[in-house]
Amino acid sequence: MTLYISGLSIIAIGVLAVPVAAILILAVLTRKTIGVVAKLGILGFAVAAYLAIFFGDVLLNSIAMEEACRDAGNRVHRTAYADGYLKTTWENGKLYIPFAEQISFVGAGYKFAEAITKDRKIMHCVTNETETPACEIREQPTARYEVRLAIIRYPAAGKVFERRSTSIVDRATGEVLAENRVVNPLLGWVDRHLLQRWFGGGLKGCGVEFGGMPGLIGSTLLIDKNYSE
Repeated sequence: MTLYISGLSIIAIGVLAVPVAAILILAVLTRKTIGVVAKLGILGFAVAAYLAIFFGDVLLNSIAMEEACRDAGNRVHRTAYADGYLKTTWENGKLYIPFAEQISFVGAGYKFAEAITKDRKIMHCVTNETETPACEIREQPTARYEVRLAIIRYPAAGKVFERRSTSIVDRATGEVLAENRVVNPLLGWVDRHLLQRWFGGGLKGCGVEFGGMPGLIGSTLLIDKNYSE
């Protein structure tokens, strides 16, 4: 099982917490008024408390990640020919539009790509011979296939992890042609206060495939220069 904790946190725990724990242990061992059995009990409790405080949430999160990662990664169920696609983002089950007029970037080799704008219209972008995109607003999408990025954030994911699922869907039939699932861990409290707060970083989860979303699109929606939707 993978433990999701950064090396920086392990160093910080070792530098700051271990000396304090060593001093307390030494104080207990040198007390002549405490019997051997009592000393062993106190030391056992101290070790258990130390592990629970600094590694308890890491262990629980890692166990949850072990289960969540079982279905992570790429799965291509069927390929299809396409000259473009509609790209959407969903957050906790709701359509998410990050920009007032979201620009849809056309993937290499495709003729067009589409995205939904803030006023629920379609930004339709095409490329010319020089691969320069030109966009216009339309009322309805023309792409048959939708590239759907679904994000489930905490606490909707049980306060343990964040799940990102990219699926390529046939808009005419609802069939899922391919999907990629990435699961990012929730950081332990040491990492949240050290790694995330001061350095803005995170830990790599599971399911991240080489090529990312463009790779999934390219391996599922095949390009045929003679094909037109």
